[in-house]
Amino acid sequence: MTIPGKEIFSCHDRHGPIQVFDDGNKRYLAFGNDDEQSCLLKNAPSHLQYDYTKAMLLPLIFETKDLQPAEKQILILGLGAGSLANCLLKQLPDHSLTAVELRQAVIDVAYDYFELSNHISLTVLTADAKHHIENDRQQYRLIFSDIYSASGMDDAQAQKSYLTHCLRLLATHGWLVLNFWREHRANDQLLNFLKLHCQEIRIVTTESGNWIVMASKQRQIIGHKQLLSNAKRLAEPLGFSLLPSLKRLQTIKHKAY
Repeated sequence: MTIPGKEIFSCHDRHGPIQVFDDGNKRYLAFGNDDEQSCLLKNAPSHLQYDYTKAMLLPLIFETKDLQPAEKQILILGLGAGSLANCLLKQLPDHSLTAVELRQAVIDVAYDYFELSNHISLTVLTADAKHHIENDRQQYRLIFSDIYSASGMDDAQAQKSYLTHCLRLLATHGWLVLNFWREHRANDQLLNFLKLHCQEIRIVTTESGNWIVMASKQRQIIGHKQLLSNAKRLAEPLGFSLLPSLKRLQTIKHKAY
């Protein structure tokens, strides 16, 4: 796949190349393999451009109660160009976000070329997500895991040890959101592990082939009509609709149900 536009920046670090392309309307982040890693709509930096990142926001439509300040914590594992962080900062301005990115050069590019916010609510850490979650002690309402490189998804994201640490950091009422690829849908061990530790599991398979898994340790008691209403209410502040993702949302049943 050829990335649209003209290359306006490139650099290398020990993990490989980092490139920025611009077509006048959008900017694209790539890791040297002609495959887009992130995309920015230049006149609306907080508007998500990919179906899979929009699907990752579906936990927002499950919100049914007022949150205490201590509950307003979000963790993003894998920053990319920062589009998800920017969107969450706009949608949830009273929350605190921590984003963990392996490559300092990627962080620099996010600030310099993709308008990553300098808001005081956002903390960006240069660290390996796998190591960070082993040592973190914060409880998070939302954890988004999207750790990819030029060669694809980091295998750790589907391993029990990684998921165990993520769930340890997840508040009881919160959601762990994982971005997998189509081949992971056949990973029964992954879903069986989550079933052991989570009362609610929802999945979305996007048209592009991403497989989004949402897991909560607490059963989410909310009807479909309310979910539709919540999705419609969020469309204007988000700048896009979550209804296409909601239509693809499926529930993974537990045997006890």
